[in-house]
Amino acid sequence: MKSPLYFIIISLFLLSCSKSEEPTIPPSEQQKLPEEEIVTEKIHDGYVELKTQVEVNMFGELKYTQIEGGLKISGTDISDLTPLESLTKISGGGLTIIDNSILESLKGLQNLTSLGTQFANLIISGNDALTSLTGLEKLSDIAILKVEGNGTLTTISGLDNLKSVGSLSISGNLKLKSISGFNSLENIDGSFELYNNRELATLDGFQNLVSVDKDFLVTYNVELNSLEDFESLEHIGSNVEIASNDELIDLDGFKKITWLHAIEITKNSKLQNLKGLESLKTVEYIFGIAENPSLESINHLSNLISIGYASYIVENVKLTTLQGLENLEDSGSYRFLIKYNTTLTNLCSIQTLIQEMDDVSNIEIEFNLFNPTPQEVLNDNCAL
Repeated sequence: MKSPLYFIIISLFLLSCSKSEEPTIPPSEQQKLPEEEIVTEKIHDGYVELKTQVEVNMFGELKYTQIEGGLKISGTDISDLTPLESLTKISGGGLTIIDNSILESLKGLQNLTSLGTQFANLIISGNDALTSLTGLEKLSDIAILKVEGNGTLTTISGLDNLKSVGSLSISGNLKLKSISGFNSLENIDGSFELYNNRELATLDGFQNLVSVDKDFLVTYNVELNSLEDFESLEHIGSNVEIASNDELIDLDGFKKITWLHAIEITKNSKLQNLKGLESLKTVEYIFGIAENPSLESINHLSNLISIGYASYIVENVKLTTLQGLENLEDSGSYRFLIKYNTTLTNLCSIQTLIQEMDDVSNIEIEFNLFNPTPQEVLNDNCAL
């Protein structure tokens, strides 16, 4: 009979044989680890136009970081911009993304920080499948920004780093429901246009906007119900037009505005009053209020003193009084028309204005429910 010691020795021997030894590879045959890739600037000199997905892919493979000359992306089969992830700057001709019928996302442009200093235009137009602008988060300055005619764009967000823009146009985006992407925007050096976005109901991204140097146009946004998001706005340099916004009930959002070049408020079917214009003192050129069928009061104009050229209050069928114009002393050198306000019966608030007018023939009062002559207004025969 074999002793226990024998079995212990045999077991240890078998265990040592079962372990496979690690192969030894000579240093000369070992594969070297790849060194960390060093990113260097690679500049393409000249305008680039990409018309197909193949062209996008091929250009992306070249790993350019900058384009000097501008970039246009336009093609019916372009669906993916991720090959362009190496791009950080485009100068000289801006970026145009237009008529890409199946492009759903701008992912791939997320490293783009600058469109240069001149011709730094960003145009996003006619992209029928695009649902958001996510991918442009690093852009801070743009000369002209146009977001137009993108049929399925539902929200504009992702531009929170944008601090200034030369002009801004958002128009014809028929499925656009909200705008929340301009929280850092303080100045628009040119014009602002919000036009024909037929499902746009809310604005939540312009609360830090202080100045618009040229026109401010908000028209044909039939679901837009408030302008309150413009609460920080202090200056508009040229024409203001608020027209055909069917759900708008007041102008709250303009409370810091004291001077305007011109303002026309027309065809806003639910506009009830002019709340928001309480601080307005001077209109340099034209002030017009017309065809607002629900407008009942203009008493928020009580600080208005001067209108430089011409005025009209026409066809506001629920307006019964001109209360709010008591302090108006100058209505301009051309015309002041008060016409077709079919329930208007009280014009006593323009007595001071008539007293200060050099030529009372410049004021025309007709086709209202009550139509006193300027002299009758002065004689206190100014209300029914």
